[in-house]
Amino acid sequence: MLTTKKCSKCNTIKDLSEFIKPKKRRLHRAECKQCGRELCKAYSHTERGLIRNIYSNQKQSSKRRGHIMPQYTKEELTEWLYLQPNFIPLFKSWVKSGFTRELVPSVDRHDDYLPYSFDNITLTVWKSNKKKQTEDILLARSTSGERCKAVIQYDKYMNIIDTHHSIAHAQRVTKEASIWHYITNRRISPLGFRWEYKE
Repeated sequence: MLTTKKCSKCNTIKDLSEFIKPKKRRLHRAECKQCGRELCKAYSHTERGLIRNIYSNQKQSSKRRGHIMPQYTKEELTEWLYLQPNFIPLFKSWVKSGFTRELVPSVDRHDDYLPYSFDNITLTVWKSNKKKQTEDILLARSTSGERCKAVIQYDKYMNIIDTHHSIAHAQRVTKEASIWHYITNRRISPLGFRWEYKE
């Protein structure tokens, strides 16, 4: 039984454990893991590879947030992107920057509570997308998990003091730290408050 294999890309003989074996295939891949990662990275820096990553990220985000899947196929998204007048300029700018993360073309939703659809998306770059996400979280118009759950602030006798649209907002206003900890453990905080998520 063979225990080594020659990589088709770097021509180096390596242990068989250095090659990926897909579940539904009898043989290991022709290229080693290291070369495979390099090939994958190189492809992700092409137009088609970028589009693949954008669509994959949209599906993962939809699943994580409990949304339905994007209302279009990858092929339809590809066609939509090439119809955007700024797609090629943004891509070329990203390549020229040396593939800087802040400049990678990105597709953002107008309304974070609605799924990905052509009437709810716009083409931007990662830096702008990240900035909008931060603003949405601060203004409680995002579905980014626990950070956007409204919380109720009580005194130690369970009298309501205030309601905050997120833990981050509550911590900025009250100077309280680790509010999620006091919610989870149902404890009175050092500042004398009780906290609960608002249903």
